[in-house]
Amino acid sequence: DNNRAFAGLYVRQPDEEQALLVQGHIEASSIQKDWFETEIIRLVPSEIKQVSVTHPQQTTFTLIKKNAEQTNFTLLDIPAGKKPQSYIMLNKFGQILENIRAENVHSINSFDMTENTSLIRVETFQDLTANIKVKEESGQYFANFQFEYNPNEQTSNEAETEKDQAMSEAEIN
Repeated sequence: DNNRAFAGLYVRQPDEEQALLVQGHIEASSIQKDWFETEIIRLVPSEIKQVSVTHPQQTTFTLIKKNAEQTNFTLLDIPAGKKPQSYIMLNKFGQILENIRAENVHSINSFDMTENTSLIRVETFQDLTANIKVKEESGQYFANFQFEYNPNEQTSNEAETEKDQAMSEAEIN
């Protein structure tokens, strides 16, 4: 029980941030992962506006939604005469940041993230962008996350019109 682990009498000097335990005890775990919060981010799928994935072989695909109320992602640049096999699989990409936790953490310096790395860019309707590098190493997958927040970033009307046109064309095909 977390509350019991921190039970005791604490004092703090006025205008000081640090509190001191003067009576009681703190239970400290010897397990490394217990020393930090493992949840990194939790975004519900409806908050995801766009997902772009680039594989090491340079194959790229992009999924977008016009608004948060749209249920299904639209796959851009579908070859003529083709259609997605399953919207269920496309929509799984909307869950990419739903429950990201730190497990088996290593220093980024122990990886060469410049070769054989997949790049994933996730944009939300709240102007948050996640750039994720994913690398397979010895049968395990490791990810490096970089987040950006660009409030009130205005995209050009031309770019928005291009996206809307591409989505309309994708929906027609």
